[in-house]
Amino acid sequence: MIAAGTGIWLNNCLGEQELNPPGRAVAPGSRLLSNMAPVVGRHDDGSTLAIGSPGADRITTAVVSALAGFVNGGLDLDDAVAHPRVHVHRAGLPDEEVRREEGLSMYFGGVGAALTRADGSLEAVADPRRDGEARVVGVSPRPGPSGRR
Repeated sequence: MIAAGTGIWLNNCLGEQELNPPGRAVAPGSRLLSNMAPVVGRHDDGSTLAIGSPGADRITTAVVSALAGFVNGGLDLDDAVAHPRVHVHRAGLPDEEVRREEGLSMYFGGVGAALTRADGSLEAVADPRRDGEARVVGVSPRPGPSGRR
């Protein structure tokens, strides 16, 4: 649902069983959990990464998996986003289950990422698990320290 006249998509977590086990029977005035995790990080060299994912309780594991592969795993951004994932389903509950991705599955989220490198060049990546697409169009790098592009 979009709030009239705003273009803002309202949070729909009432139906997310992972975040709201009681379902739609939440008491009025109760605070709902939300598992949104848009992340923006900046490196000392000036590069900036924006990354996020839809996917209910898989958002966190999808984003962390891609970040780990890119930041510490030696993967380029495209490979880090496409890398197989692991998710702990119903963590901490008696029926907890570790699920390992075998073949790309939308169940494991759909990471989108944009990177501005220190030299001003841009890279955008869409998760192959989803139907989205990322493209950099008509952008020239920002001027470097010398003022040149």
